[in-house]
Amino acid sequence: MKYVIGVDVGATKISAAIVAHNHTISKTITHPTESHLGKKILLANIIKIIKIFDSPAVHSIGIGIAGEINQKKGILISSPNMAHDVKNVPIAKIIKHEFKKNVYIENDAKCFILAESVFGAGKKYDFVVGLTLGTGIGGGIVINKKLYRGGLGIAGEIGHMTIADNGSLCGCGQRGHLESYASGTGMIHLYKEMSGKTRDTYTIAQKAKDGDASAKRVMKIMAQSLGIGLANIMSILDPEIIIIGGGMASVRPIFGPAIKIARKNALYPSLKKIPIVRALLKENANIYGAAIIAQNQQ
Repeated sequence: MKYVIGVDVGATKISAAIVAHNHTISKTITHPTESHLGKKILLANIIKIIKIFDSPAVHSIGIGIAGEINQKKGILISSPNMAHDVKNVPIAKIIKHEFKKNVYIENDAKCFILAESVFGAGKKYDFVVGLTLGTGIGGGIVINKKLYRGGLGIAGEIGHMTIADNGSLCGCGQRGHLESYASGTGMIHLYKEMSGKTRDTYTIAQKAKDGDASAKRVMKIMAQSLGIGLANIMSILDPEIIIIGGGMASVRPIFGPAIKIARKNALYPSLKKIPIVRALLKENANIYGAAIIAQNQQ
């Protein structure tokens, strides 16, 4: 049986597993990304985790990574939430040289939505749009079980949709993006602006439950921002379903109200009926998606 290694490189951790052609998956192993320490450390950590799974039975490697990707050339052009020297990195070439196997890379959020469209919440639909709400916000568009990449290969960067003119600073350096308001990083920044205190996302969400005024205001802003972003997707793309994954999707004061706001702001009554659901594949979605991309190249 042929196997591929699926690798998910996020801003804070790397996860990987062996995926067979019948789509069974091995135990997943994680390792810190340490991308803030620079390009060399990032690459060393990717290689370290792949070595755990490498064997003669592995035919190729699929890597999903946060950032702008040149998928055809296997280059990570840039990544908003990583060190400044992580630019124009020929990851596929470097990993192929190390392991002597074919390597394919793709944006991690696109891997997520590809997996969800094939095996998860979107498997019954032909036109799927997905978002990942985590440290940042990623997105992807899948039509007939294939990624839609656009003219330059970067279609689906939903997190960098502008929703506020000259708004909060985003990790990419621009202002007013959806990611600035509806991501984990956005939550932390908003809470600090309102309370003067730095807290992690779990603490802020708990404070909102306990009635903390600043935390409750943060939840309201995040829900409104996400709702407007979803309404834009509904009106511009008219997908059959929208799938939301990532840690922030489990925060009830954000997810539920955001859907109501999206439906309220959708252009036509028919658009209000578009299902907006949570992802089903959880933490393994990006690994599955990276593996699918590698398998489809064989």
